[in-house]
Amino acid sequence: MGSVSTIKRLDPRIKEAVDEAIRDGRASIDEIVSLIRELGGDASRSAVGRYKQSMEGAMETYRACQEMAKVWADEIKDHPDSDVARLAAQVLGSVALNTANAALNSGDPMPAGELMFAAKALDHLGRFQKTNLDTVLKARKEFAAEAAEVVEQTAKQQGVSKEGISAIREALTKAAL
Repeated sequence: MGSVSTIKRLDPRIKEAVDEAIRDGRASIDEIVSLIRELGGDASRSAVGRYKQSMEGAMETYRACQEMAKVWADEIKDHPDSDVARLAAQVLGSVALNTANAALNSGDPMPAGELMFAAKALDHLGRFQKTNLDTVLKARKEFAAEAAEVVEQTAKQQGVSKEGISAIREALTKAAL
């Protein structure tokens, strides 16, 4: 593993100003070097360039992940019982766990954007699981009701008593839950 970036070793308020300038996309490498010096820090142009490139790549990855999460969330909402929705839920859960694990093991504070992304992923995962469970329970109840009708008709034809039919219907309803 390489050494820690000179930018990451800057005073936290200076690093935050650098991060903000990069996020805003309003500053060149030379302007960021000047900003660091104005705030009392020191960093080479190449260190700033590497850090800026790394951060911009991370921001692009973050934006792509947000878009993917939105597409998957829509799929989960529109088709909660589809294979894509189930896969999306598994991936979202893995991403959230890996992100949290990486943040805990890094020793660095987790950036607010990453924390928000992880929280949103977990929220979507929880919603999917609830929606999926509700869909499964609804389908089971509908199936049990349909089966009970068929059983009732067949049982009447076979001369089963009303109490017997009622017991069968009750057993099917309980089995569906």
